[in-house]
Amino acid sequence: LVPVAASMQVFREAGGMHALRSKSIALTAFLERMLLQKLHEDIEIITPSQPEKRGCQLSMRLRNKHLPAKTVQESLRAEGIQVDFREPDVLRVAPIPLYNSFTDVEMFVTALDRIFRKMLR
Repeated sequence: LVPVAASMQVFREAGGMHALRSKSIALTAFLERMLLQKLHEDIEIITPSQPEKRGCQLSMRLRNKHLPAKTVQESLRAEGIQVDFREPDVLRVAPIPLYNSFTDVEMFVTALDRIFRKMLR
C-alpha cells in the first residue's frame, strides 16, 4: 500500500481531485480552442466537446491525405511530444492536469502546426 499512500499524497498536494478535474476541463478546453483556431482546416476533433462526456483526451482526425497521422506522430515524438496514433488517421492527445500546463498546450499546437506546414510544402 506504500505506492497508493504516496500517490494519494501527490493528489492532496495538487489540491485534490476536484482541483485536478477543474484544471483538466480548462486545459482540454484550451487545447480544443487552440486546435480549432489554428488547425481547423487540417483536423476534425472527434471527441465530444462537452466536458462531462470526455476526460482530458482529444482525438483528432487528420483531414489531409498529405498529413499521414503515423508520420505526424513520429515527427512529434522527435520533438519530445507524445501522442497516441490510431489507424488510419487519428491522433489522440491528452494534457494531463497533474503535470501539463497551458504553456505545454501552446507548445504542442505550435509544434503540430509547424509539422503540418513542413509536410505540406
